[in-house]
Amino acid sequence: MGHSRARTTFAAVLALALSACADESPAPVVQLNAAQADAIRASVTDAVTDLTAKGRDDLAWLADSASLVIRAGARVDSIAIVETDGLRWYFAVGLHRRIEVNAQATFHLIAFDALDNPTRLVVSSAYATSLSGSPPQSAFGNFDFFDATVAGVQLKGWMFQLGGSGIRAWRAINGDGGFATVGVAPGCGGFTALPGVTCESSRLQASFVMSTALEVAPAPGASELRSATLTLVSVPAIVLTFAAP
Repeated sequence: MGHSRARTTFAAVLALALSACADESPAPVVQLNAAQADAIRASVTDAVTDLTAKGRDDLAWLADSASLVIRAGARVDSIAIVETDGLRWYFAVGLHRRIEVNAQATFHLIAFDALDNPTRLVVSSAYATSLSGSPPQSAFGNFDFFDATVAGVQLKGWMFQLGGSGIRAWRAINGDGGFATVGVAPGCGGFTALPGVTCESSRLQASFVMSTALEVAPAPGASELRSATLTLVSVPAIVLTFAAP
């Protein structure tokens, strides 16, 4: 019931913010050029490296995954996220991994606030298993301080601020979210075929309410809590299927 009220409140805030900031929104769809793709991937790598140095390897996969969906020619959609300090526009892409062994899947939404020099990143991801024998096409769960897996789903959320005095990272410890893959079509532009791996284009539907995000290894006196809310969006994505041996 609490989450339902939170969604209603955040949805109302988002609607008002979108109305007020409609003229400030970026182009709804952008095709990345090589320089933009390189800049975004560099920001992602910097964030992951910093987080690992702070003792968290949760996003060790992200640098490799980003190279699959953030590349020259890739299309990204603009999305609006309501954060602690107000509404911010991001560009976003998605990735869905289907692992046929043990019917596993991962879902990832990667959002960045600029194409040439991102200073903010938001990442939401889920790991899910299924008893049906096929990897899940969707996942819904809760953010948790202990990263608990409940009903076969583990959800994680991250916010990054880059530049200035360094990189700051916040981990979602409360709230909920979900993913669903739709509109799957054969083929991925620029994908290098690998044995046992197929690639398809798709749309990733995603939403989340990161009610509380706790800063990771903050500087003395600089710690603060943050929040972020994304109402349901659909962004360009790819689906990688790893066949059972």
